[in-house]
Amino acid sequence: MKPHCSNCQSEKLIPNVKIIDFTHMNIKSNLKLEIVETSDNQFKVSKTESIIGNICGECGHVDLHVDNFQALWEFYLKNKK
Repeated sequence: MKPHCSNCQSEKLIPNVKIIDFTHMNIKSNLKLEIVETSDNQFKVSKTESIIGNICGECGHVDLHVDNFQALWEFYLKNKK
């Protein structure tokens, strides 16, 4: 089955588009998700992954995903209370 838009089911997709954030001093960076450990440690450990989008060429809808979702899930399970 070919990838399709979750909104209109079209197969007209622009895949794997980077979502850019402009940080301090207008430096470009990929927008990221961050999961932070839930322990009482003073110095928290976190895991981040870049957000990637697929843009529909039919309706303009954007579906978001991360490539390394398994690592985020395992980090979450290991660090939740």
